Amino acid sequence: MSRPASILVTRKDVTLQELKKLYKKTRDLAKGLKILAIIDMIIYENAEEVAQFLQLEADTVRRWVQEYNAEGVTVFEKKSASGPTAN
Repeated sequence: MSRPASILVTRKDVTLQELKKLYKKTRDLAKGLKILAIIDMIIYENAEEVAQFLQLEADTVRRWVQEYNAEGVTVFEKKSASGPTAN
């Protein structure tokens, strides 16, 4: 069974620098991880590599990219399952 093709970040309304600023400002670990995955996908364009680096499943990275492509930065404001936050 072959791997699914890697998905690309196609949204261009927010720059890489703006995403990096958003990442630095976030205090929510889950939100920060999603933003970091998008940043890494813009740079590396490979869901498998990004997933390995962030210790995630490649399908999770692909899903996050699909959501980001469809909804933009508002996807980071969605309530996620309860998880840790930085103090």
